[in-house]
Amino acid sequence: MGSLLKAGSTYYGVTSILIAEARVMRDSVCASIEEGFKHMVIEGDNKIVMQVLQGIIIGPWHQSLIKDVTMWKKNGIHVIINQVFKEANMIAVWTFNF
Repeated sequence: MGSLLKAGSTYYGVTSILIAEARVMRDSVCASIEEGFKHMVIEGDNKIVMQVLQGIIIGPWHQSLIKDVTMWKKNGIHVIINQVFKEANMIAVWTFNF
């Protein structure tokens, strides 16, 4: 079990749950990168968001997410994206260094 790296909150205004979850994921990965982590496992229970991140499907906001993931990978960030079933609606970004 790890320890809490950062916590925060952001107001995204009036938006859909898909966009909110995608932005939370992106913000979490960016915070992890700022802390120096290079290996991440992104887990989320929102099938649409996870499939957009994996490049399986497209959404109206898919280009910015795919661009972000592609940029992270080009900059040496190792990203694993998994869709998981959870009781609570949340996104988890696990980070680690080797």
